[in-house]
This record gives sequence, C-alpha cells and structure tokens, in this order.
Amino acid sequence: YYPATTDRYNEMIYGKVGSVYSAYGMTGNLLGELGNSFKEDKTKITKEQAESFLYAKVSTPTEYFGVSKDKNVVMILSESLEWYAFMRQEQYPNHLGFTDEELAFLYPNLTKLYQESVVATNFHSREKTDASETLSLLGSYPTQTSVHRKQAKKTIAHTVPNILKMFDPTIQNLSFHNGEKDYYNRMNVHKAFGFEYLTAMEDMAEMSEQAVKEGKEATFTNYNVGADKELNLDSEMIETCKDMMFPTDRRFYTYITSITMHGSYYQRNNLKEEREQLEAVLGERLPDPEKDVKEEELFNYMVAAKEFDDAIGVMRADLEKKGLTDKTVIMLFGDHNAYYNQLSNFAKDIEAEDTTDKVGTDLYRVPLMIYDSSLKHQTIDKFACTSDMVPTLLDLLGIRYYTNMYYGNSLFHDKESMLYSNGYGYFLREGIISRSVKKILYTYYIPEGKKDNGNADRIISLEEYTAKMEAYDRDAQALVEKIKYCDYIFEKDYFANKNNFKQFQDRMFAVNGR
Repeated sequence: YYPATTDRYNEMIYGKVGSVYSAYGMTGNLLGELGNSFKEDKTKITKEQAESFLYAKVSTPTEYFGVSKDKNVVMILSESLEWYAFMRQEQYPNHLGFTDEELAFLYPNLTKLYQESVVATNFHSREKTDASETLSLLGSYPTQTSVHRKQAKKTIAHTVPNILKMFDPTIQNLSFHNGEKDYYNRMNVHKAFGFEYLTAMEDMAEMSEQAVKEGKEATFTNYNVGADKELNLDSEMIETCKDMMFPTDRRFYTYITSITMHGSYYQRNNLKEEREQLEAVLGERLPDPEKDVKEEELFNYMVAAKEFDDAIGVMRADLEKKGLTDKTVIMLFGDHNAYYNQLSNFAKDIEAEDTTDKVGTDLYRVPLMIYDSSLKHQTIDKFACTSDMVPTLLDLLGIRYYTNMYYGNSLFHDKESMLYSNGYGYFLREGIISRSVKKILYTYYIPEGKKDNGNADRIISLEEYTAKMEAYDRDAQALVEKIKYCDYIFEKDYFANKNNFKQFQDRMFAVNGR
C-alpha cells in the first residue's frame, strides 16, 4: 500500500499520511515512488473541461488597478533575504544587538526602499529558488515535474513577460543572474518564460574585460572560479549591466536574481570592506567566532546583506540619474528563508527544523516590498505568498487575467491566498499547516475549552476557530482544483497548439478591451 490510491489530487485533499518518510522510511518511499511511476494516472481531463475551467473567472480590479500602467518593471529575487538582514523585529529575538539607528546607517538603501514601499509584512515562501522564481513569473507550478529542468522547451503563454510582450511588442524582457548561466537551466527556461536572453556571470566578465580594453575601469570580477572561489557581488552585477537593465529608449521588464546572500555564511575575502563597516558599528559587541558560532554566521549573513544593500543603491541611483524612477515599479522579495546552517531557526529562536515538529509558519515569513512613486508607503498584514506576485503585478499594470490560471490573488484584494509547497508537500496559511487538506499537522490556534498547556495567548473562541478551519479547508480544496488544471497545461503542453495560444491571446485582449 502506498498513498496514491486514487488520483494525486484526491490524495492532496484526503491523504492521511503525515509524513511519507516517517510512515514508510527512505527505502519504502523510494519503492513507492517507483511503483507510482508505473501506475496509470486516474485523473482524466478533456480539453473542453480544461477550457471551461481555465477561462471561467476573470480578475476583479482592485482600488490600485492600473496605478503602474505602461510603466517599466524591475523584479528582484533576493537570495535568502530575511527582515532581520536589515531590520529589527520582535519576532527575531536572536539579533546581534544592532539598534534601529545603526541598521538604518548600515543599510540605507533597503531602509529607504522599505519606507517608500508597499510592504507585505505577512509574506511567505516555502520553496527553493527555482520554484520561487517560477512562481514569481508564472504564478503557478506543476506538481509532477521541474519547470527549469523539464519544461524549458514548452510554450508557457501566461507568464508576466509573455503577457507584457503580447500587449506591448516593443518591450525589452531581459533576465540577469551573476551565477553560472546553466544553473537551474536558466539559459533555456528563461526563454520559455518570455525573456529574450539571460545575462549571467560569464557574460558580465566579458563585458567588464571589454570595458577595460576601451580604457574604462573594470566593473565585474568573477569570483566564482578557481580553488578559492567565492560568490559574486550583486553591486558589481548591477554596475556592469545597468544600461542593459534600465534602458532609456524603450520600455523594459528586468528580472534580477541575486546571489551574494546565498549560504553558507562564512568570512569572505571579497566582503572585507563590508565586514569592517559592521565591525566598526558593533565594536565590543562583536560575537566571538569560537564561542558564538551561530552569532558569527548571522554576522556573516548581515555582512552579505550589506553588499546587497549596496546593489540596491546602484540600481536606484541609476534609475534616478536616467529619470526613470517615476516610470518604474520595483518588486523585491526573498525567495525563501535563510535555511542554510538553520540560520533562520536561530534568528527566530525556533528549535525544530520541520513543520511536523510544530515550527509554525513564522519560519517561512520573508520580505516583499513594492515600490511605485504613485503608491504611498503602507503595510499589508494579510497572509500572502510567492504565488500572489503575478496577480499583484498584473493588477498594478492594469491587466485583467484569468484567475484559475494562477494560484494566488492580488495583494490588494481582500481574499487571502493559500500556500502550497510542491517541493515539500505542505499546505500553509498563517498559523495552520497541513500535509493534505484534511491532514492537519499544526495549528497555532486553540479553541476555548481545550487544554492550553500554558498557551493562553493562542486561545480563540470556538466560533472563530471553526470559521478559520472551515476557510482553510475550503480555500485549500479550491487551490487543489486550480493545481489540477494548471498541471494539465504543462502535461499537455497546451499552448504549443497554435489555436490554443491564439485563443488565450484573443481572450486576454477581449477582457482588457484591446
């Protein structure tokens, strides 16, 4: 016996196994996966059923619909960015003792961006970088395959860059990553996402060498080579590529994937200057690397965050110099928590590593900031996740879309989203985690009348508790239905059919009055 006894989506709702590994062991899990690969999938969807569902609902404009209409877009995936990288917050007790003023001094660009942005304070990610990247560009993710590895040659019509290109054929769609070009197969999959090409560290090194030949200063050093290789610097990436990233003669959608803050966290030679700046501020409060190992790792993480702050400064200075600040919307988000070395657990004072050990949901809370000069600074506290980014951006750009093609909702919509982690097999909303919809692993909330074990602050009325759990069940089941049909798009390579692709375009033009 193995969990997938009916179809995978029924199992996502009614499955009773709390953890596949704990129930069957590593060998049992491997054999089970092998057995499932030979089983006939009982999920049958016809083309007519798929189209009826996928095109059933059109997004409702929010009060911010079209605020960023026709503007440039810069989206920044910041590797392992957490709030405690540059801010103090009560839920992060194991900080290093920096004051608010010291952090604002050390991280002026991130601080300013925070003060000028719409800030999602309850934004979560529970995926590794490739899945977070896909969710931020596509708004969904197939459950049975890797988009980066196995879907790169398929037609993915409903990504943000492809939609923007559909409405504005002149827009420039470029992506940038100062790591290896073939990492996560980005050089291929980004074309499927709608980018003209990916500029990676190999290209940046050549650009810098060419600049030197022309009598200019070198702007990029490829540290990711040789025996002593280190992670490259985000500030050098933006300095080298800024004229490609932010052109003045055309509208652009620029996607930037950072790497400086990637774990593990150790003392790096190419961050010597940033380290000295943090050491000068902390003075005698510096952690002892031999006695306080976790504090030293956190300190090295914050040193890397200082370099990322410099990169944000280079970007904003260039946008300002070119007169593009008021013409550009910026979305910056953390792709996942800093799980390397369990740094996130340490900073948040969470001992357990896995949700089955009742971590709760705060472990996966990461930053999302949206800057547009037409938007005033505000904080949005509703639960949000990476799949909300595409609906939010389309909403701001004034583009209506078919909601069943995307897992999430606009950040400015009243409806809360549900996070489903394909990589880890969890459903998650603030304070609630489940393996399947019905198999609840953890709830923060305790209904009145239940033994609280000293957790009186978690008690809510039975009526409120029931409403929360019913909403969780309802919304998770609705998400499973979306997942089923989004899987269909990938499994059938639906948009590779010219008629299907044209139908999508015609429908998108129609609902947007084009």
